[in-house]
Order: sequence, then C-alpha cells, then structure tokens
Amino acid sequence: MRIIQHQLSNPAFDIDTLDDDGYDDDFDDDAQDNAVFENGEEKEKRYYTFEELKESLRRKMPLDTKLKLTPELRLEQALIEAKVEDIARIRKLTVVGTMTASDMEYINSNMNETLQELNISDASLEGNFIASGALKNCDKLTCVSISATVTKIADDAFGGSVTTVTVQPGNPVYKSENGKLIEVKT
Repeated sequence: MRIIQHQLSNPAFDIDTLDDDGYDDDFDDDAQDNAVFENGEEKEKRYYTFEELKESLRRKMPLDTKLKLTPELRLEQALIEAKVEDIARIRKLTVVGTMTASDMEYINSNMNETLQELNISDASLEGNFIASGALKNCDKLTCVSISATVTKIADDAFGGSVTTVTVQPGNPVYKSENGKLIEVKT
C-alpha cells in the first residue's frame, strides 16, 4: 500500500510522504479541501492512527539481526523462527554457533543485494574455512568479521565491495590491520 498522507491523532501533526521520484506532487499541504490526487484521479484522504504509522515505519526500517545456529538449526529456519518477514531489510547479520556451507550459500543467494555487514566472529564454520565465491554475489557487503577459528579463506571468497575485514584475536593464520586481511601463516 502506498501511503499518500498520514494524520496522527493530533491534527497538528500532519506528515505526508514523497512520491517514488522524491517529489510531493499528489497534494498541496495548504489545500483546504480533503481531495488527494493520485495519477490524475481524485482519492479520498486516508488518516492513519499512530500505531498504523509506527507499524508501517517498522516494516521499512533496516534490520540488525543476530541469530544463533546449531547443527540442527540452519540459517533459513533460524530467520523464520526469529520472525524475520523480509530478509531484504537485513543490513547487518551477526551469526553465532555453527555455520555450514549451505548457510553461506543462502546468504550469497538471498541477501546479496542488501547485506552490508556480516559478523561471524563468534561462529564456527564448517571445516574452518570460507570457500571460493562464498559471498561473491553480495554486492553491498562492505564489512566482514571472522572468528579466530577460521584457518582458510579462498582468495575469491568475498565480492569486490568488501573493504573492511576484522579477525578475532588468536587466529593462527590471519590477522587484520586497518581493516585489511593479512595472512600471517601459509
């Protein structure tokens, strides 16, 4: 539903939204009548309660999500159990517990256009490695935090947009300096 105008319980608060093009050309705030025009047709104004407005905004806000995985509970099911309705809203994902290659594939295929930060610093990865192309499709992913137990990261594991990698202290193979991944032991 495209919201044209909100009016809270108090008429002094009248908030209108912008069109998809960034302009508010559906109605004139100074107009004295109740007419609202959308695509050249006159529409009746819709007044929203504060709760409706709050719920509408909540559904549009980006999520910072933390999930605990177990050998029996995979990422996709954990998102369902956490009642994440729209994974496209997830900007930051923190995973603790055991991650498998299929969890990485799920992220690469389903969060590839929106995920900006992945924190797996408290996760144990299957085989202790991040495979070739594991996150290559995640175009918006800029920050990755990895655990001290990761001992192999394929050269092409991350897409070209990752600019910051953080490694937990105690990792025997990798460290990070100024956000860059450095292999200290081959």
